[in-house]
Amino acid sequence: MRRKLFSFLFIGILCMVLTIPTNASKLSAIEFIDYQSNTNWSEPMKWAINEGIISGYPEEKKLKPSEFVTEAEMTVMLLNFLNINELQSNLKVGSKKGEHWSSPYYQLAQNYNFELSYITILKRDQPIRRGTIAKLLAQGLTGKKLTEQEAVQWMYDNEISIGYLDGNDIPPRTYESFHPNEKLNRAHAVVFLYNIQHNLENKSLKVIEQSSNDVSINGFELGDHQSKFEQLYGVPKNISKVNSLTVHTYYHNDYEDFIVAGFDKDKKAVMLYTNQEIFTVRQDDISLKDRQIVNDYFEIERTDMATEVTTDEYSLTFYFDTLTNLNHVRAIQIKQSGWNLTDTTTTELNDINNFFIFEITNSYRKIFGQSPLKWNNKIANIAYKHSKDMFSNKYFSHTNLKGNDPFDRIQLDGIAYSSAGENIAFGYSDGMTVMEAWMNSLHHRETILKTSYTHLGIGSYDSYFTQNFLTPID
Repeated sequence: MRRKLFSFLFIGILCMVLTIPTNASKLSAIEFIDYQSNTNWSEPMKWAINEGIISGYPEEKKLKPSEFVTEAEMTVMLLNFLNINELQSNLKVGSKKGEHWSSPYYQLAQNYNFELSYITILKRDQPIRRGTIAKLLAQGLTGKKLTEQEAVQWMYDNEISIGYLDGNDIPPRTYESFHPNEKLNRAHAVVFLYNIQHNLENKSLKVIEQSSNDVSINGFELGDHQSKFEQLYGVPKNISKVNSLTVHTYYHNDYEDFIVAGFDKDKKAVMLYTNQEIFTVRQDDISLKDRQIVNDYFEIERTDMATEVTTDEYSLTFYFDTLTNLNHVRAIQIKQSGWNLTDTTTTELNDINNFFIFEITNSYRKIFGQSPLKWNNKIANIAYKHSKDMFSNKYFSHTNLKGNDPFDRIQLDGIAYSSAGENIAFGYSDGMTVMEAWMNSLHHRETILKTSYTHLGIGSYDSYFTQNFLTPID
């Protein structure tokens, strides 16, 4: 049976109900069957249970110290620890029907300008990085905007962590030895809070300072040197070149904190893009993350998927989600005024657009809880031939002039598969804009996020774009 080109995707969100632990009828730490008295977390765990910061899993009588902590769970633990009175008052209302169970906690955290997943709800249920929690703790307890490296140093300076030994007799206490990209487990989360309790005099949460004017992505701005990105992310995950412009992709683990950065010949950033909730756009103390606020600030009336504004220094494009949330800014692109990606050869432009589409596809799959796709050269060649054919013969369709649809073309190239799909587009300026358009189209988005796909190939030609998805049969 021939498979349908587009199939529906349903994403289920596992919801939890978490209440503030009380001291009534609770187990002591030593009553849990996986409690170990000879570990570095034994005393902190007893303290956390006794103070009601965590409750463990009483039904199973387990603490699960090695289990990873999600962003939402860590946020709740931190607020239980540092702001119990305000938290109890804030939780009287509780989460509304259809909201994530953690919404009341996030509403309180937003008062302190915590850098959390306020829009990207699925990320709340994903394990949090050690580097991310270091930044969350350091900023929340100092009230200062800090880089991740500065936050890790704060952890060392205040004896909140010593990092890993990494083969040394004495912990080197470097950013790398903190293992910032590892997922945080429950034992380490409790140890951090225990050390805060015993090593810091001032344990009050502070509102994190905000610059009145800030256009940045994860703290990076236009003009920043390539080395600054590599201090945080390491070497780029992927590299593409267009004339004197070198475009890098940076992210942690599986497309976490994703950034596309374009560098000039001096290795200075001239273009930045992200579709993840790690950007800041503030002008005159106004946060521009909502369509109406953007329209009001720039005195415009726009309702389409993208709004571009230009200043003397840069061009800023706001991308909106017109399917699920008509108001919030989903992605941004910052580029130097006057810089244009299309000032290049057709071959280079095709390559860079393929690069953009592949990387942004995987970033969106990360956002929506799907596994990243692997590049497939054979399927990319099929996609390229279809884009070129549409350009040469001046048509736009999934079915070519010979009557072959995507599945015919895949089979004619001798590729065995269990599932496949295709997205096409025409007339867009670059791969970033194409991806935002596809994500604002229900069926295209469903194809991009389909769980069963494992491989992807992209073929751009001039202003025609084709992406083919595949689950090959070995």
